Amino acid sequence: MTSVTRTEALELLVLRLSANVTMGENRPNALALLRKQGHNAAAKRPALILLDLDGYGEQGWALLHEIKADPQLRRIPVIVLGAANSGAERARAYDLHANCYLQRPEDKERLGALLESIEDFWFMRVRLPVG
Repeated sequence: MTSVTRTEALELLVLRLSANVTMGENRPNALALLRKQGHNAAAKRPALILLDLDGYGEQGWALLHEIKADPQLRRIPVIVLGAANSGAERARAYDLHANCYLQRPEDKERLGALLESIEDFWFMRVRLPVG
């Protein structure tokens, strides 16, 4: 079983989800995209945010905090994906009002299955807020 790189995970995300996928490269870029600032003014706000903490460290936590503190963004569900799956990490995600925490699998097959279950639940079963 080989570990999935960040690039491979993004490629899998785009291939497995029928939804439109946009990625913020870093916290300022992601916030500008979400807030429709600068060249992102015409961007459509996402219906769902997948926040993979891998590689972002404290920037990922800061982004989650800023999303949930902003009245324009707080209704967008945020799924936090973490590799550690520690009790402390899960508690921190929920304390910052993540809608759920999922352990990100390290292999492509299990990651693909997880992405399909996210799509099934969040896009087929849940009624997301409009706008």
